[in-house]
Amino acid sequence: AIYRSELDGSAAETVVYSDISMPRGIDVGGGFVYWADRGSQTLKRRSLAGGAVEILSQGHSFLQDVELDLAAGELYFVDSLNGDAIYRAALDGTGRIQIATTDEAKHIALME
Repeated sequence: AIYRSELDGSAAETVVYSDISMPRGIDVGGGFVYWADRGSQTLKRRSLAGGAVEILSQGHSFLQDVELDLAAGELYFVDSLNGDAIYRAALDGTGRIQIATTDEAKHIALME
């Protein structure tokens, strides 16, 4: 499950409780929570307001992390066994392209 709360720990609530297995690299933005679901090897998101979990990308081998670039309307994610690839896609998962190959990538951070 994925939870959220106020910074002091109050008002805790469950954001995602189904369609989730081994979440990694959780990021929040644009009214959605995004995560790399290593159990199903899919990239997913769900609206913070509720609704169904959306699969944005699938068919990966070992998803590790996801980062959002809201200003550019893009997300980046790492698949560390599929050629140690870093991918970029639109926030809705469309237009996925491999942008880099690394040596044992695990996490990703965006610089301004």
